[in-house]
Amino acid sequence: MTRMSADGNDEWLSDAIMRAFDSVAVDVSESAQGWRAGARDLSQLEEEARRTDAP
Repeated sequence: MTRMSADGNDEWLSDAIMRAFDSVAVDVSESAQGWRAGARDLSQLEEEARRTDAP
């Protein structure tokens, strides 16, 4: 599991955030694939927008 961190001046708040992160299991391999797919979709939308905006 990947360790997340939180920066903050309030120690209690930082601890609460870290406990919340630690209570949720995250499969990094699946989320990384999702991010790549999302980025690919955005690139395609950007490309289509450029074609339709061109005179």
